Amino acid sequence: MRGANMERCHGWARAILAFGLVLLGHYGSSMSFSQLRPSCRTPLAAQRPFAGRCKPLPRLSLEKAAVPLMVDYGSVALGLFNNLRTTSALLTGASLGSLYGSPAVAKGSRWPRMQHTASSLYMLGMGITVAHNFLVVFLCTIGTTAILTGSRVTHATSAKELLMGPFLLEYLTCRVFFLGSLCAFLFALACKTFVMTASAENPRPAKDYLGFSVTSLLMLVAFSQLAYTNHMVAANHGSLGLMYLRVVSLWLTRYNPLTGVCSCLQCAAFAATLIFMLLSLTKAIFPGTESKTNEQ
Repeated sequence: MRGANMERCHGWARAILAFGLVLLGHYGSSMSFSQLRPSCRTPLAAQRPFAGRCKPLPRLSLEKAAVPLMVDYGSVALGLFNNLRTTSALLTGASLGSLYGSPAVAKGSRWPRMQHTASSLYMLGMGITVAHNFLVVFLCTIGTTAILTGSRVTHATSAKELLMGPFLLEYLTCRVFFLGSLCAFLFALACKTFVMTASAENPRPAKDYLGFSVTSLLMLVAFSQLAYTNHMVAANHGSLGLMYLRVVSLWLTRYNPLTGVCSCLQCAAFAATLIFMLLSLTKAIFPGTESKTNEQ
């Protein structure tokens, strides 16, 4: 009897323990789900985001994000001016010695009018080369000095904005005058080669053909430079000739006769250069007018 009672007690104890474990599991699951019920029952539009200690992230302003970054491009402008100054100084030294060595036209030459015109163009081309390169060296030195001393602001969003802003006059003048002087130097060399070939006392077909081929080669290089330059600047400036006119207008606008005595003398010298250049070319192309005036 006592053994049967013990087994019954053990059975009841196991049943009670199992029932308690089932109640404990059910209570724990109900507690975990009860924490999620309020957020699930509440609609999304009515929920308060960033409740408690959580703070909303600051929204980025599109206006502030679109502001370009200002960078110091002084080293870029400095390298550009140094390159132009070095090459212009070399070209000045090469053309300065040939400025007053104009080829002479021999008497009884085959094409005297063409030779006189080519001789005048040679002196004109060398004069343009020397004058333009002297000004390029001067402006490049002024530009590098302004950058090194910090007299001009060199911070910009791009190198183009810096060169077309505070250094507009120096950049355009140096670029246009250097490229133009290169072409003028080649044209002058081609004219001198033509005059020397056509003025030979004892013409030889082989030497004449060689001289004319060198003349054509120099003209080829000059026109190739012009074509390449016009293609590169077509989007912003149109052509090298339009850039030259813009540079002249910049100089006449900033340094007109009303700004001082030196500016007045500058404009007078520019006008005299154009007048005498046209007169020289007219006399070289039409030499008959000069002889008629002398006879009268």
